[in-house]
Amino acid sequence: MSDIEAGALSSAEELVVEALVARARTGESSWVLPLRHRRTIASLERGGVVTVLEAPTDDGCRVALTDAGKDRFTAPGYASPLELQLAGLRAELADLRHAIRYAGHACVPGSC
Repeated sequence: MSDIEAGALSSAEELVVEALVARARTGESSWVLPLRHRRTIASLERGGVVTVLEAPTDDGCRVALTDAGKDRFTAPGYASPLELQLAGLRAELADLRHAIRYAGHACVPGSC
């Protein structure tokens, strides 16, 4: 069992995970981290916490939390601010559709 599976993260691993969780909270699914953190990233990847998506620059790599990493390090049922905004907009859209559908109709209580 790795240290990650046992629950003990190094301070460097904690910082990387905290950065990725913070990005996830703003709606970002991944983040570019400097390659100087490659050992930490590799350790987290072996533990199933992160995945390396690509190396977009010579000195950085794009990293994202895996589903297991999200489950472990974010609160259950957590929704990012963007997801909450989207849910609110969907509710507003449903209300507007309802209002348009019944515009100009006499509304009898219990029938609308």
